[in-house]
Amino acid sequence: MAGVVGRMKLGSQGLVVSAQGLGYMSMSGFYGNPKPQEDMIDLIHHAINSGITFLDTSDMYGPHTNEILLGKALKGIREKVELATKFGVVMDGAVRDVRGDPVYVRATCEVSLKRLQVDCVDLYYQHRIDTRVPIEVTTMVTRAEGGARRAGNLCYGRILTEVLLRFGVDLQDEESLRTGVLEFN
Repeated sequence: MAGVVGRMKLGSQGLVVSAQGLGYMSMSGFYGNPKPQEDMIDLIHHAINSGITFLDTSDMYGPHTNEILLGKALKGIREKVELATKFGVVMDGAVRDVRGDPVYVRATCEVSLKRLQVDCVDLYYQHRIDTRVPIEVTTMVTRAEGGARRAGNLCYGRILTEVLLRFGVDLQDEESLRTGVLEFN
């Protein structure tokens, strides 16, 4: 019998996720050939049925095919998971760029929602930091309406940078970004 997967609070904005998550990078050929779609959907369902409900992908995996795979796997069971996807890395052939400008963030969110076949994600965060755009400008795109729900044609999810998230830092508000005072969880 499998053990129980615990739950934990992620950051300070109320998101509670499974203590173990499932990442999708290798499912769509990032490391080697893509895995058979049916096998990956079975794996995703097994993870969810085992209590692993924090699912994390990115628009760059595949590219884009990973979100499509996850969208297919979540048909009819979206409410059982905490769904995260990332933005910010743009590939043009072998050339990689990083973007965090508001126009890009809004547009890529809409496309990710379509690929995932969902109305909103629970965590929408920046894969890499765009050093040309102040982080408070990038984060304000999704904080304008607050919460983690879709508003109008935009997805307003929680937004964190991967670097800060890895160190357990949660962006509190514009003031903490200006002063450099960040909350460590």
